[in-house]
Amino acid sequence: MLSYLLGLSMLSFSYADETEEPIETTVDANPEQDTEDATISAGTASEEGSSPTEYNDEEQRVEVSTESETSVQTDADSDQEAIESLMNAIMQESAQLEDESYGDDEEEDDDDDFNLKGNFEQSYVMTLWKDVGVFHTYQFSGDPQHFFRNDKDNGFTLGVRYQFNRIERIQHRTSSAYRTSSSLLGLTTGYQLGAVRFNTAASWTWNHYFTQTETDRTEAFVTYQYSEIPAMSGVLWENTLTYAPEESEFGIQLGVGFPFQINGEREMGEAFTGSWQASSLLSIGFSQLGYTYIVYPDHVIEHIQIGSGIIF
Repeated sequence: MLSYLLGLSMLSFSYADETEEPIETTVDANPEQDTEDATISAGTASEEGSSPTEYNDEEQRVEVSTESETSVQTDADSDQEAIESLMNAIMQESAQLEDESYGDDEEEDDDDDFNLKGNFEQSYVMTLWKDVGVFHTYQFSGDPQHFFRNDKDNGFTLGVRYQFNRIERIQHRTSSAYRTSSSLLGLTTGYQLGAVRFNTAASWTWNHYFTQTETDRTEAFVTYQYSEIPAMSGVLWENTLTYAPEESEFGIQLGVGFPFQINGEREMGEAFTGSWQASSLLSIGFSQLGYTYIVYPDHVIEHIQIGSGIIF
């Protein structure tokens, strides 16, 4: 029993020795003191580690950082301004191109809306009456027509046909007198096929050719010689072929016609059965040169015309 108690006491003593050692370590550590020392130590280390030079470097780093941010912001603003300037230039260029395209469309529309075809002419005419003489007169003629477009270059035309050529000269107490008249007014229609146009026209026409020349004179008698194509009025049927490219200043017109008398000194239809005419007209720019050959019963009339006008 004694030995048991002695062993237990030794065990208790041994256990007490082992548990007291951590307690002594904990007591000796003194957390408050260690914390204070650590704080003091850290402050001391901070005071010892820091210097004015290091503090200025930090300010410089802050300033450099600020300058860098400012530079980056300036570059960004410059880039933004450059982008905006480029976008404005692109928008202006696009608007200009749209305006030009719109202008081209307007020109094309204007070309499409120009629905006038035909010929205008004014000229000096030298009339040659075979075996009789030469007469000089002035002439206006043309055949302006409205162009009913099926598409850009094709379609029907409808308009007027006119020609005015008249000279009358009566001299009192002279040995000569003459009168010439060849005029018409009517309707024309045709078909435009590209640069070529076919036309047919029916016009009311009236003409009269008369000349008188004294050949001999005595106290009792005066002898005259005269020639005449009797006055007539009726219908002149004409067929013409016109070639006039749109982008060219060149144009030519060829025609053939047949008169039919309704009123006059000749018998009905005489002018139609015994008469015909052929004509040609050349236009270069605004200059024109024309020739007409007219056949009447027993007479031939020629017109040579030089003037200005346009075929389109």
